[in-house]
Amino acid sequence: MVEAGNMVISIQVLRNVTNNFSEENILGQGGFGTVYKGELHDGTKIAVKRMESGVITGKGLMEFKSEIAVLTKVRHRHLVALLGYCLDGNERLLVYEYMPQGTLSRHLFNWVDEGLKPLEWTKRLMIALDVARGVEYLHGLAHQSFIHRDLKPSNILLGDDMRAKVADFGLVRLAPEGKGSIETRIAGTFGYLAPEYADSQAISADASVMLALKQSLNPPKDIGWSDPDPCKWTHVACSEDKRVTRIQIGHQSLQAQYQKISFLGYLHSNLWIWIITPSQVGKFLKALQMLLLSKISLPTLQISAEKYLGFWARRVSGLVNLHLAFNNLEGELPASFSGSQIQSLWVNGQKSVGKLDGRINVIQNMTLLREIWLHSNAFSGPLPNFSGLTNLQALSLRDNMFTGIVPLSLVNLGSLEVVNLTNNFLQGPIPVFKSSVAVDMTEDTNSFCLPKPGDCSPRVTTLLSISRSFGYPVKLAQNWKGNDPCTDWLGITCSNGNISVVNFAKMDLNGTISPDFSSLKSLQRLILANNNLIGTIPQELITLPALTELDVSNNKLYGKVPSFRDNVVINTNGNLDIGKDNSELTPGGRNSQGASSPTDLASPNTPAPGRKASSRVAIVVFCVVGGLFVTLVLNLFAFCLYKKKHKRFTRVQSPNIMVVHPRNSGSDNDSAKITVAGSSISIGAVSETHAISSGETSDIQMVEAGNMVISIQVLRNVTNNFSEENILGQGGFGTVYKGELHDGTKIAVKRMESGVITGKGLMEFKSEIAVLTKVRHRHLVALLGYCLDGNERLLVYEYMPQGTLSRHLFNWVDEGLKPLEWTKRLMIALDVARGVEYLHGLAHQSFIHRDLKPSNILLGDDMRAKVADFGLVRLAPEGKGSIETRIAGTFGYLAPEYAVTGRVTTKADVFSFGVILMELITGRKALDESQPEESMHLVTWFRRMHINKETFRNGIDPTINLDEETLASITTVAELAGHCCVREPYQRPDMGHAVVVLSSLVELWKPAEPNPDDIYSIDLEMSLPQALKKWQAFEGRSQVDSSSSSLVTSMDNTQMSIPTRPYGFAESFTSADGRSPMQWAVEKKLYIRKAKMRTAVTIPLPPYGWLGIRSYISKLTQA
Repeated sequence: MVEAGNMVISIQVLRNVTNNFSEENILGQGGFGTVYKGELHDGTKIAVKRMESGVITGKGLMEFKSEIAVLTKVRHRHLVALLGYCLDGNERLLVYEYMPQGTLSRHLFNWVDEGLKPLEWTKRLMIALDVARGVEYLHGLAHQSFIHRDLKPSNILLGDDMRAKVADFGLVRLAPEGKGSIETRIAGTFGYLAPEYADSQAISADASVMLALKQSLNPPKDIGWSDPDPCKWTHVACSEDKRVTRIQIGHQSLQAQYQKISFLGYLHSNLWIWIITPSQVGKFLKALQMLLLSKISLPTLQISAEKYLGFWARRVSGLVNLHLAFNNLEGELPASFSGSQIQSLWVNGQKSVGKLDGRINVIQNMTLLREIWLHSNAFSGPLPNFSGLTNLQALSLRDNMFTGIVPLSLVNLGSLEVVNLTNNFLQGPIPVFKSSVAVDMTEDTNSFCLPKPGDCSPRVTTLLSISRSFGYPVKLAQNWKGNDPCTDWLGITCSNGNISVVNFAKMDLNGTISPDFSSLKSLQRLILANNNLIGTIPQELITLPALTELDVSNNKLYGKVPSFRDNVVINTNGNLDIGKDNSELTPGGRNSQGASSPTDLASPNTPAPGRKASSRVAIVVFCVVGGLFVTLVLNLFAFCLYKKKHKRFTRVQSPNIMVVHPRNSGSDNDSAKITVAGSSISIGAVSETHAISSGETSDIQMVEAGNMVISIQVLRNVTNNFSEENILGQGGFGTVYKGELHDGTKIAVKRMESGVITGKGLMEFKSEIAVLTKVRHRHLVALLGYCLDGNERLLVYEYMPQGTLSRHLFNWVDEGLKPLEWTKRLMIALDVARGVEYLHGLAHQSFIHRDLKPSNILLGDDMRAKVADFGLVRLAPEGKGSIETRIAGTFGYLAPEYAVTGRVTTKADVFSFGVILMELITGRKALDESQPEESMHLVTWFRRMHINKETFRNGIDPTINLDEETLASITTVAELAGHCCVREPYQRPDMGHAVVVLSSLVELWKPAEPNPDDIYSIDLEMSLPQALKKWQAFEGRSQVDSSSSSLVTSMDNTQMSIPTRPYGFAESFTSADGRSPMQWAVEKKLYIRKAKMRTAVTIPLPPYGWLGIRSYISKLTQA
């Protein structure tokens, strides 16, 4: 299935809401299926696109996956929202928000037949603006840039308010960086295809797969992939019947050019879109024995190891060598590896933030393994039993977080030749391998008790046995070093050289309480509170002669409490089943994820201390009797859960959509730990604190943002344990540190101060997570993850190397920087305007930032800006209303109506943006106490300076090189700043107007001088019939992909024929000055009569490109 977060909807729900897909609910039909209207229990309508059974294994399936992949990466008001999907047997369905007015083509071409009114020009203009905004976002304002490839009226949907949304993303491709192009099969609809977009490849079978793979890469010319027969390529091997058996892609300096995409439940790059499809698994992959994909030069991509690696193990039964080193896998080794034919497994050096982690117990069942390279990841837990791996020759486990004692099954392995265990947290005595084994196991990079082989002290041996019952937790292993536990061992306190206190409270321990605590005869206090321990309190603890306190509160223990002496204080609060007989246990009394006994967590070669025979019999009896009871209760619980989920879907509440950064895409709990975005059609997201705090005490449950959690240990490692040299800045709620991943990628880690984790700071922490998982824009800083660990609260962002705008505006002298040129200031202003415009009106929900200022604007190396710090964000009210909230923000940037009344609208952000524009112009701070009182407030001073040209010129930052063109540009921005900062909020423009004004100054697009020989060999001086004939001849040589939905059976049947002239060509190519009639028509003055003023307005020729078109239409709609 397609892993895109919690978006899966059952087929039964969709049957119910569409009245079993009845004909009366059909909204439209296309090449790949039918679209039905559905109605939820609360009356909300949805659109359900159901694929025809005949196309679920062909091109249609690829488009199905592509649509899910794209719509989980973008979030925009003018792109149709995907609410969920269904994969059930042969059923493939997509669920969208319902657009009641249907397609634009219905209103443009079929309005007579459907009894509609023709579209007024003002509505057509607004529709054009909506589409331009949506496509502009796809092309350059999402975190990744996309090409739609099938833009046409039938793929533009209209709501009841006649506002438009772009739909149908099945043909979308990732746009190349810069101004390059990508090569792909032709897809789209005649009449809308750009003339340069054509392809004539015709390939099939294994060769088809390999040629498509080549097409998705950019291989060097000398790599040896030029022959039309892939079996003759370098690094590719085939059998006698021309079946591909070996592919080596690693270490070939290849670069992917297509988008990363999610399908079949696995998230990986589009590199594999051509390989991993059901129709090709049977006839292509079953022949594959060697897959060498190490060190592919692809953009960072978080991939679920369970889904991705598990796929190869399940589907490619003959796979012997699986090499996936230096990629971006995350999660645990899949259980499906068990019993596989794999002999060589390389998954070392994953470059993702979370890396591969978890335990490697599945290795013990991969009995054919000869070499295992797992180094440079984040695997943890004890090493498994290696006794069954009789062929194992090489084992590399260095640079992980393995704990526990090195098992004798590994030490005694007869086939072993090379082993590397350096830089882990392995404990106990140093193992002694045979002399024939090459061993790399630097002593001081583990947690061995002695620097040389030899037995550990009895106290250390006892504590390691106790740690074994907890699964050898990393927290203990990394702090327990040496052979004397009285030397600052975590949780251990000694008195007179003897262990007197063991305090393991709040350590997130799992497992059971070891009876070996009874060996610590001087133990006075045993504190195990606030963990996840299961099982019973060992009877052996009553033999401790010095014990005075036992605290096991807030765990998941059960059974009778042993009879301790009267002077022993025992705290068992918070254990629901403590004191109950086995027959009385509640279903929640046991933790299905925890170990049921110490032996489950012990090293295979180190047996755990036994229990009495009677206890074992009692446990067996309990398991049989209690198991029946638990099964019954679980069945009832599952039924209730299903009903609850069914009910939740009927309200369409915010399905979580996994997105990976840059990054982008992700999966479920065991996959990418990067970014999630929620989508909703009917509920509020972050409006005040209701959605995120609700006054509850546990904050972990309140931050619902999917699987973005990053461990504190990872963040300590990448920030050098939060060293001062890595500090980027400090604020009211904590410190921001620079972190560097193993591959050199830099991140920013915001660490909250301990004093604010229970107050206002905690609310902002949750708010920032909630907001940044709902928005996706190139000019909003990206949240990569967060950490909640004990008292630690940390947020992880993309790193912006040039720091804040305030650093470059106000502190450039102290920091040895160059003053900002005006062109850069202008671009920064436009970037900020775009980001805030998106927050206000182009995201699916509208937000108010409330703290817009230069220190919350971050700059990249290219000096492009991103808005940051979303802790004070509030959900904007519908329409033009305001919300009342506590005043928050920064003096100098607060809108006057907000500062006085506490009522805030999006116009408060507009005011703050106006202040920032004034700062960009003058180089002065919004509130500068070093200035005289009459000049202290920038807005007041700026208004005075702006009265006449001379005083205004004197107020401009002297570091700006003022020429005539620059002064004119600054004057325009000053006018905009003044409008943004007027006293009455209704008189301020919206951010869309600011974008239009600034973009006209920054990005004036001008057509290049055409080269007559460069436009498909068509000379612009030739007559129209000659040009048309040559163009059609060119098009006739192109092969159209006949399996493309939009080409074969378009929903818009009126556009199936080739146009009478090349799209974009004028009817004649003669004019007085060489310009075509089309240019003349555009350049004529457009007169629009204002409703109130009744005066003619001249609109200049637009700057073209999507930004220019959008700006042009915006002027028309606002005129």
